[in-house]
Amino acid sequence: MADNHGGGIFSFLTQRASVEDVRFEQLFGTPRDHDLVTIARAFGHEGLRVSTISQLRVALEAAIGRSGLSVIVADVPSRDENVQLHDTWNEKVKSILEGVR
Repeated sequence: MADNHGGGIFSFLTQRASVEDVRFEQLFGTPRDHDLVTIARAFGHEGLRVSTISQLRVALEAAIGRSGLSVIVADVPSRDENVQLHDTWNEKVKSILEGVR
């Protein structure tokens, strides 16, 4: 599970730019107060939080090698950082495609 603290998809809406931060969070943010790793472990499953690609690779390899449920929670950039990254990537792709013409 990618953990962006909920509501990340809504940050791509046009409303994000036209609604004050506090109001946007009230309407579209869906943060969870519970820890999915702790919950998984409480039910006897494997639970692990990762924050880097290398940690994710190791966790996935370990999960594939064991039986039962494994919950891997991956910390990802904030919702606003995610939108900025997508905008940067979209501009890069656009410039590449324009150069192909």
